[in-house]
Amino acid sequence: MKQIIIVDDQYISRLVLSQVMQQMDLSEELNVATFSDPIEALDFIQDNDTDLIIVDHLMKGMNGQQFMKEIRTIKRLYKTPVIGMSVDNDVSLRYQFLEDGAADFFLKPFDYHECMLRCKNLLTQ
Repeated sequence: MKQIIIVDDQYISRLVLSQVMQQMDLSEELNVATFSDPIEALDFIQDNDTDLIIVDHLMKGMNGQQFMKEIRTIKRLYKTPVIGMSVDNDVSLRYQFLEDGAADFFLKPFDYHECMLRCKNLLTQ
C-alpha cells in the first residue's frame, strides 16, 4: 500500500488534492492522509511509512520549507519525495524548495491532471 501525506491549512486544497490522488491508477492500494497542522503531520509521519509528501508553503506554526527540513532529519524518510506548493508565484520560493531537496513544486491553482501524473511518476520510480 502506498501512503501519501498532504499538509495544507486550507480545507479545500486538502480535499481537492486528496480526490486527485485517489484518481491515480496504481498497481497497489493507496492511502491518503491529510493534515491542516504540520505538527500533527510530523507526529503521524514519525510512526507511519510514507511514500510521498505534499506540503503547502504558507501555513500557521511552520511553513512548508521548515516542515521539509524537519522530515529530512528522519533518516528513513530522507529519500521520500516531497512536493512543495504555494499560491506565491515568487520564483525564488520555488528555487529554494528545490534546492532544499523537494522533488517538485506546484503553483496553486494547479492543473489536476498534471498534478496526478507528476505524483504517479514519483510513486512509481
